[in-house]
Amino acid sequence: MARKIPLLEVDIDGDSNALNYRELMMQIVRAPTDPRAGAAIEEIRQALLVLDALEEAEGKDYVVLEDAWWRTLRDKVKVYKFAFAHRAIADFVDTIENAETVKADGSVASDN
Repeated sequence: MARKIPLLEVDIDGDSNALNYRELMMQIVRAPTDPRAGAAIEEIRQALLVLDALEEAEGKDYVVLEDAWWRTLRDKVKVYKFAFAHRAIADFVDTIENAETVKADGSVASDN
């Protein structure tokens, strides 16, 4: 199975600031889970899989991540330190955590 995440761009403070989900996910995935310790090669390899999927999704309305890739993203989002507090950030985190379960091609998974 896989997870489908919408690639939204949410207005924060008028015309000049927007929260771009794809760009923020890429920023978070690039950062080591523990900045003081850096990233081990396994963390780097997992991040590269997520980054490849996000790059491929450029210009699309959503990204589909295999469950393992989604867990990598979710775990990094959980520990990421954001620069400011805003409802749009809380909504972003909720979107990642509650990503829709789909088939690998992005179609809706059935309960059968």
